[in-house]
Amino acid sequence: WSVAWCGDPCIVLLCSRKITMVNEGNTTNNGTSSSPVVASDTTTSLQSMSIQKQQRCTGPAAALRAFVGLSCHFWWDAPRRVRVESSLRLALVVAVMLLRGRASTFLSAERRKQVNTMLSAGGSDRGAILQGLLRYLGTLFVLSPVNKAYWRLLRGLRQQWTEHLTTHFLTTFVDTQCLTYGGGSCSRAPGNDHGAPETLPDQHISRDVSVFVQLATSLSLETLQALIHLYFYTKLLASIAPSLSRVVVLAACSGTLLARALGRRLPELYAAERHAEGHFTYSLTRIRENAESIAFYRGQPQEMQRMQHRLTARLSTEWTRLARKN
Repeated sequence: WSVAWCGDPCIVLLCSRKITMVNEGNTTNNGTSSSPVVASDTTTSLQSMSIQKQQRCTGPAAALRAFVGLSCHFWWDAPRRVRVESSLRLALVVAVMLLRGRASTFLSAERRKQVNTMLSAGGSDRGAILQGLLRYLGTLFVLSPVNKAYWRLLRGLRQQWTEHLTTHFLTTFVDTQCLTYGGGSCSRAPGNDHGAPETLPDQHISRDVSVFVQLATSLSLETLQALIHLYFYTKLLASIAPSLSRVVVLAACSGTLLARALGRRLPELYAAERHAEGHFTYSLTRIRENAESIAFYRGQPQEMQRMQHRLTARLSTEWTRLARKN
């Protein structure tokens, strides 16, 4: 989210490279030598801006800004037809969630009535038992197409959101590539002095947008569904015992805070796992693209050692994250 919101450093470097090329061209045409200085200052300024943005893109506040920014980009900047369709889908999804929440409490009440009917008078009132069973099965039968409609609407909403954001970011990246034509490969950002892999934003945009949309919709709608269930069940418990409903609300809030405290390191562990996986994938790509040179210099042992080290790091981060999650 933070990378998408604050801008990929590769894009900023490509823009600075284009400014350098343009200024050098102006130098050639005008016969002056002041443009390279301006180009250097502009490049330094853009790179400093990129570093400042990366420093701001850390922590929960940055993730929240990223979520709000990308959401506004879709709900405000998408074509009108897409926004209308998405709004209708979202409204229907929320309506289905309310219906499912109400149906859940109804099924719970029916089960309770069924148990009470079976326990009273030794279960001799077979007509009441059969009537309650038919109501219960009928509700499940009605909810079956409702659940199908819910997932269909949700998939349609995700597809529209993903298509819009992917098209936007790919268009921006392709435009930047075209501007830097002749200045070398612009799909790779320069690596650092510590041997970190080069970034390939053009190969990650579609996948990252898809993951973002899936997580954003899942987390937000699951939170809303939990609040709906909490409301209906609290209302049901309040009709039985008001003090019990207050205890349930307090327990739900306490459980949420406890889960938040126990899982506060999970985002960092997820990020470390993705970082290690990216390093390992880069090692495989590097060996495939430079196989001839590696074979010529007999560098297979060194490459295997480097790949083994990154594989161990990937497995270690995954193990740490799963251990913390469990």
